[in-house]
Amino acid sequence: ASHVVVSSRIVGAEGAISALPLTEDGCFVPGARTKIRGTIGRGVRDFVVVGGGGSGDDAAPVVIAANQDTDEIVVLRDGKEVEILTKDALTPVCLCVVPN
Repeated sequence: ASHVVVSSRIVGAEGAISALPLTEDGCFVPGARTKIRGTIGRGVRDFVVVGGGGSGDDAAPVVIAANQDTDEIVVLRDGKEVEILTKDALTPVCLCVVPN
């Protein structure tokens, strides 16, 4: 199933990444539950969705998010705790995945 993934910069609170499900023809699903994950940091400035083509742990896509106000880059995996990649990314504003 496809989703639209959005970030939320909540003033004075933890940021969030939300996945809004879509129907096969690309419309929002009325009344559907939205998956929301906190990013443990503040000011989600950018995010990328990576993976999803492998097997095992690589089968599900992951979200990498940049928390601008708390200088963090984190990884969100479905069903797992948020993983902090670094707390030393000074005011991250953009993430870019560079293919091999």
